[in-house]
Amino acid sequence: MVLTYGYETNGRVITPPQLQNKITVSCNENTDRWVFYGTRPEILDWIKNHGDIQLENAMFLTGRPVSFNTHTELVIDLLEYKDPDQSMFSYFKSLVQTDFLTEKIKVEIRARVESKDQMITTQCRVIVASGVLLGDIWRELNQEWYQPTRTYFEQVNDLFNDRPGPVHIISTDTPMNIQIVDK
Repeated sequence: MVLTYGYETNGRVITPPQLQNKITVSCNENTDRWVFYGTRPEILDWIKNHGDIQLENAMFLTGRPVSFNTHTELVIDLLEYKDPDQSMFSYFKSLVQTDFLTEKIKVEIRARVESKDQMITTQCRVIVASGVLLGDIWRELNQEWYQPTRTYFEQVNDLFNDRPGPVHIISTDTPMNIQIVDK
C-alpha cells in the first residue's frame, strides 16, 4: 500500500495538487478532516519531511472564539484500518500482536468537537493547539504511536464506559476565563 494523504470527503481522499505551508481543517466545510492511510513509519516519515507545515483550525482564522465552550484545538486520531489486502493469517496475528512496521492504519486530523470525539474509538488520540507545526509534534507522535497496544479487556472497558481511548495532550490554548460558582 502506498501512503495516501489529503482531505477526506464523501469517502474519497483528495490530495491538494500544490500543498502549501498549512493544513487547514474546520467543522463545517469540505475540509473537515485531513487523513493519512499507510503504515506508522510511512506517515511519520511524511510528517518529519514536512515539518514546516502548520496545522490550523479554520473556524478561528479571525481571532479567538467568543465562547470558552468552543475548542480551538485539533485532534490527531490514530485509528484502525481494515486493510482489504491483508491475508487471513496476518489478520489473526494482529489480534495477538501489533506489527508496527507493516500494519496499515488511518490517521485523522480534525477540529476538536467534544460531542463528536466521544463517539470515535481510537488507538491513540493526541490533542494539539491550532497553529502548531508538524515538526514540533513529530517526536511526541512517534513516542505515542509506538506505545504497547492496549489489551482487549482495556478496549472493551473503554467501550462500555464511553471513553474514546488513550488521550495525550501536547499543547492546548489557555482558557479565556475561569468562572467560580459559589454553592
